[in-house]
Amino acid sequence: GETRRYGDLLLWDFLDVPFNRTLKDLLLLAWLGEHCPGVSFVLQAPDDAFVRTPALLEHLQGLPPSWARGLYLGEVFTQAKPLRKPRGPFYVPQSFFKGHYPAYASGGGYVIAGRLAPWLLQAAARVAPFPFDDVYTGLCFRALGLAPRDHKGFRTAWPADQTADPCTFRDLLLVQPLSPQNSIRLWKQLQDPQFHC
Repeated sequence: GETRRYGDLLLWDFLDVPFNRTLKDLLLLAWLGEHCPGVSFVLQAPDDAFVRTPALLEHLQGLPPSWARGLYLGEVFTQAKPLRKPRGPFYVPQSFFKGHYPAYASGGGYVIAGRLAPWLLQAAARVAPFPFDDVYTGLCFRALGLAPRDHKGFRTAWPADQTADPCTFRDLLLVQPLSPQNSIRLWKQLQDPQFHC
């Protein structure tokens, strides 16, 4: 299969459930620190995200070096609060977490500077575990004294009923969620040298 042919799958021995996404992120950071210590940037995105890779790379290459070194880039939420409704999907009791969340980039897709991987792991050793991976990343960045940068090209609440028109995607870097069918169609259209808006 995939791993035999391309050797590009990482497998860890734990239950792949939503509350373990934070663990998955920490395992990836540890793997990166060991196997890719010189990587410039890391994109964290779920499998239903559509990424315009050439546009994203162009954006990253054009960043001032001082930004690039501490980069945490995506669609940023600055006023998010824990949901206090019992039995809701993102319920967080007051006894578990007080106050507002820190500014954080949506888990629908964000980019971090590769050199921060070991620093984030060190921060995670001091930051209490939290079940929502994107909020936890924000907590770890806050512990490092770093804030996320918002980019309007990251759209992580794409409406299911909105058509995936390639011209709409011209100025976007990442869109989530998109169905596999829409992603394949869009990718083909945007690759087509005849394509013009």
